Amino acid sequence: MFDDERFLKHHKLMKALDEINQKFGKDTIRIASVQTEGNWMMKRARKSPGYTTNWNELLTVH
Repeated sequence: MFDDERFLKHHKLMKALDEINQKFGKDTIRIASVQTEGNWMMKRARKSPGYTTNWNELLTVH
């Protein structure tokens, strides 16, 4: 299920990031995919209040 070599590389990288951030302060370095500014929110303009409970309101993709 998991690629051991890839897992070890990832684990070593995360450990290094944690150690640097612990030494120099929170978010000194971070992964590039992490959002740095702003508050991201999902658009909810067309979301139904019953989107999880009403079968008739489920989206259908054709």
